[in-house]
Amino acid sequence: LIRMGELAVPALASESAGENAIQCILALREIGTPSAAEAIVPHLGDTKDDVALAAAWSLGNLLQSKSIEEAFGFFGKIPIVLDHETLDWVWEPFEESKSSFLRQMCGRIAFILNNARSIPDYLQAYELDPRFSIPLCIDNLSDKAYGDILLLRYSELRSIYHRKIELRPLGELTERELKEKREIETQAKQKVNEALERLSREEDTSKYLKSMGKGLQLDFITRILSGRKPTQSDWSNVLRKEVYTFGRSWHYYVILVIAGVLSIISIGYMGLNIYHSQTLLSYWNVFLCFLIFTILYTWSIFLSSSLLLDFDNPGDFLVLFIGGVVVVPVAIFEFHDAEDFGLLPFMTWAPAIGYFTTTFLLIFVSWLVAALIWVIIIGGCISLAVIGSRKDKRSRNPLKGILDVAERTP
Repeated sequence: LIRMGELAVPALASESAGENAIQCILALREIGTPSAAEAIVPHLGDTKDDVALAAAWSLGNLLQSKSIEEAFGFFGKIPIVLDHETLDWVWEPFEESKSSFLRQMCGRIAFILNNARSIPDYLQAYELDPRFSIPLCIDNLSDKAYGDILLLRYSELRSIYHRKIELRPLGELTERELKEKREIETQAKQKVNEALERLSREEDTSKYLKSMGKGLQLDFITRILSGRKPTQSDWSNVLRKEVYTFGRSWHYYVILVIAGVLSIISIGYMGLNIYHSQTLLSYWNVFLCFLIFTILYTWSIFLSSSLLLDFDNPGDFLVLFIGGVVVVPVAIFEFHDAEDFGLLPFMTWAPAIGYFTTTFLLIFVSWLVAALIWVIIIGGCISLAVIGSRKDKRSRNPLKGILDVAERTP
């Protein structure tokens, strides 16, 4: 019947209602035409788990074909699918409407696959569409399995690779650097393969990992090792083109401006205190000069070392500015070595700005108003930092571009 192709579809569809349902479903999968795929769909609601699994896996394989996916857009809604449980989030990136037949059908496929206790060998011979295998791997990746493979620390290799090699043209690398490049790449591949082997021993994850092509497997593992653990939210946003870096956003720039204005106010007020003091060379004036130097020195270090403008990781500046008043005193008490005290200028920066800005405000307003102003400033900066960090995290989706690795058939 398989050799008859499209002509055999009606007979196989009719026969699949009997005892040979699985064999008929697999035969329809082998024919692989849109009408053959349509004939498999009713079995997604079969009461026999093995039949429903065969239908789900077969359709999960056939949907790699663009022509079959497009054809389902022209098919009518089949109630037997719509009346059963689905895993709706799996197809969320590809279909905006929850009422679309394709999304509900794919949600049903995902639900059946996700609840399968084991996958028979006769099904594992067929690769699943990555739009099923990737999210199901994510959903079944336990914290233990993730923790185990993180011990391999591929991220350290990757950071070395980027820092020492990737930023320079290949022709400019010395013989030693080329050798180091090859060693790093070899170690990286070894660690990826080790991680792949470890995940393959995790039953819940391996059954979906094995359904991927080799290239996609390695890419998926590399992403896990070099970034954070992917989530359902990452999958939902896998196609989002949003490019956002907190360190280059207006959220961060506003915080910088606020910090700069407060620094200027503090320095100006300390300068006025020195100017109007009766004794120019007093201990208090020397202390004020030290604080002015501290603020200017801190800004100069940030600017000269690009820490302030470290667009990929602005956390150092934010910790000192927003959390400085609390974090800094705690850090000072934790100093043990003499070299730790070299950080003292950075430690006194935020408290100095906080104290002298407050003193300046009290010239014009009451304590209550001054406190309210600080609540607004600190609350506003924290809100901007939180909003920016969340957007940055969403933009740094570890799954971004993963579907480009998997080629789809026409």
